[in-house]
This record gives sequence, structure tokens and C-alpha cells, in this order.
Amino acid sequence: MGVFLLLCCINILAVLTMGWDKWQARRAWLSTDPTHKPRRISERRLLLLSLCGGWLGIFLGITLFRHKTIKTSFLWRFYAIGCVWFGLIVWLMVAW
Repeated sequence: MGVFLLLCCINILAVLTMGWDKWQARRAWLSTDPTHKPRRISERRLLLLSLCGGWLGIFLGITLFRHKTIKTSFLWRFYAIGCVWFGLIVWLMVAW
């Protein structure tokens, strides 16, 4: 039960992180002041969050906010992490 709760919290954090980064990306795009750029969340941190169990949350963030949909380098690494998670879940289901 504790692991399930932890994964739920990580995935909620992942969705919120994707929403925040999308909001910051829009602010940067709409900004008329080139010296003021809002702080963005790096792709490395988003991928690390998905690797730590937030894969579904990042996927929901990609879908809901239409964020990082064109960045193929990000998407390849993201879906590779998803394959690892899928394999781990299948292995756990078969092992138990």
C-alpha cells in the first residue's frame, strides 16, 4: 500500500510539473522583454521524474497540456523509460 501511495504522489507531482513547465514556456514565448526569461524545468529532470515512477504522470502531462510533443529526442527517451517500466511491471506480475 505504501508503494502505491508513493507512486500516486510521484505521478501527481509529474503532472503538475509538466503543467508548470508548459505555463513557463508560454510565458517565455509571450514575453516582450528578452532579458526576462522564466525558469523552465529541464528535460533531464522530467525524464528523471518519469524514471522514478512518474511515467504515467508525464504521459498525462504530454497529453493534457500538449507539451513536449514535437521534441523527438525527449519522446524517444521517455518511451524507452516507459518500456522499462512496462517490462518491470510484467516481470513483477509473473514473478509473484
